[in-house]
Order: sequence, then structure tokens, then C-alpha cells
Amino acid sequence: MNAEAAASAAAALLQRGRDAEASGAPADALRHYDAARALLSAAPDGPGPRRLLALAWMNRGNVLQRQAGAAPLLEAVAAYDAAIALLGALPFAADPALRNHLGAAWLNRGHALQRFADPARLAAALHSFRTAIGLLRPISSAAGESAARANLAGALINLADTLVASDEPGRLGSARAAAREALDLAAPAENAEPLWAELGLMARRAHAMALGGLLAGACAPDLVGEASDTIESGLALVRRWDTGENRPLQPFARRFFRFGAELYRRHQPHFLAEFVLETLAAPDSPAVWAADREMQVAAQDAIAAALQDLREPQLLIAGDPVTERILATRRTLTIARERLRSLFSPEASGITA
Repeated sequence: MNAEAAASAAAALLQRGRDAEASGAPADALRHYDAARALLSAAPDGPGPRRLLALAWMNRGNVLQRQAGAAPLLEAVAAYDAAIALLGALPFAADPALRNHLGAAWLNRGHALQRFADPARLAAALHSFRTAIGLLRPISSAAGESAARANLAGALINLADTLVASDEPGRLGSARAAAREALDLAAPAENAEPLWAELGLMARRAHAMALGGLLAGACAPDLVGEASDTIESGLALVRRWDTGENRPLQPFARRFFRFGAELYRRHQPHFLAEFVLETLAAPDSPAVWAADREMQVAAQDAIAAALQDLREPQLLIAGDPVTERILATRRTLTIARERLRSLFSPEASGITA
């Protein structure tokens, strides 16, 4: 079989594999990808067959890393390594599509390594994401390269997530910067396209985690404001997109609400009651949020902890602005607690006296 015929037959096998993946048949997908690999490995060498062979390896890795256990993940990493070796030998510097494929292979390799907890593999994941970012940045602003922009955003988000989990020096500041770059990529399209909405939410989650680490044990007003903006805009984006019965973005709403409740409780308790009530009890609040037990319990815990903080022994002086602010905050938190009690039954919400 000549190179052209082999490439045509392999492309058909790759499409069958993708169709099998989409229909939830990973074993069939692997069978088609392996058949494509066998066909292309026996075909005359050339840029076309080599590119398709790399894609067969990469698709194989994608299927494997969705399986449970360490062994499939290690196989996935090996598959990505094979794809990277093939694509790296092609003239990718002058071909944006090839460059995007190579960046995606490094991104997927990092994602597989990220799932291991040991420091060595986390370091390898960081290297993979940084390599992907270096490959994708130069083409991400070119017309028609939306796939490269999406891959770049994914690499930045994964880099931020992995940095937070690592012990690398300066990891939280670097994670914050990576998440902010991903947010900038998502912003123009996140209110119009579901893919970019999800990337925007993932970037905000990574951003909030980095800021939470930076704020641990300290209160920097600029970071508090940045975190507040991220949480509020994340909840607004979930509200924009999470409609219908399945509510696939509800986990983002829970995460942002927990982040927000803890942020305000620790750093701006005078805003905590407003945040809780506007999120759960306002007339336009999504009913699914108001009925969500995790969000209700997070509200309860944050208010109880804030009230306890404000009851700690301290000198209260009549007429003193600090004292007046403490007393006003106690009142608003107590009102918020009672408002929640009136809205949700103890059995549904977990709210206790």
C-alpha cells in the first residue's frame, strides 16, 4: 500500500476511533487507533503518514488516561511521548496546525502526569505544561487558531493547578499569573461560547486557589479585592450558562460560594451576610443554589465562625468606630442567620441553632 492509500485508510480508522469514544466505547476506540498505528507503521514514511501516526498515538493516550489506575496513565504518557517524537521531527515551526498538535501532545502528557501525587511526576507535569505554553503562545493570536488558543488556556489552567499542588518556590505567585493569563484568553468569548465559558470557570477556580494560598495567614487588600472579583464573576458566569435539568456547572457554583464565604469570613466579615444572602436568598437567585445543601451548610459554617470570631475577648468602647463596626457586623450576621433559618428547613439545610 502506498503512502497516500495508507493515509486515507488510517484517517478513516481514526474517525471510527473518535466516533467510538464519543459513543462511550473506549475498547473499540483503542482497537481502531491501534489498527491505524499498525497500518501507518508499515506504510512508506512521509510527513502525511507520520502526522497521522502521531495523532493515532495521541488519541490512544487520551483514551488511556480516562481509565482508572496507574498502569493506564503510564501507558498514556508513553503514547504522548511517541506522538511528541513524531511531531517534533516534522517542520512544526512553519506549520501552525502541526505546532498546535505538538502543543496539545505536551498538554495531554502533563495532564496525565498531574494525576500522580509524587513530586517527581508533578515536576514533569510542570515541564510538560510549560513546554506546551511555549509552543502555543506564538500561534494563539493568529486568525483561525481558536483551537490553539483553547489549548493554551488549558495548559495555563493546568499549570496553575499543578503549581498550587507543588512545592516549587514562588508557586502561588506563578499560579496566579498563569490563571490570570488564561482568564484574559477566555474573557472575549466566555459569554458567547460554552467551551470558553467552561475554560473561564476553570481559570477562575485556579485563580481563587492561588489567591487563597497567598492570603493564608495575611490580609492584603488588593488580593482580597482580586479574589472577590474572581468569585463574583465566576458565580455570574455559572448563572449565565447553568440552565436546564442537569446543571453540569453546579460544582463550580459550590466551589466559588465556599471560596467566597471563607474569604469574606476571614478578611471582610462585614460583607459576609450580604454575600450569602445575595447568592442564596435574593429573588433572582437560582432555585438550585438555594436548595443546595452544600451551599447552605457552607453559609451556616461561615456565619457561625464569623460570629464566634467577633465574640472573642476584645475591648469594646461606646462610640468608638471600630467597636461600632464590630457590633454592626454582629447584627447583620445574626439577621442573615435568621433569614436562612426562615428560608430552609433544618432537615434540608443542615442549619442548626
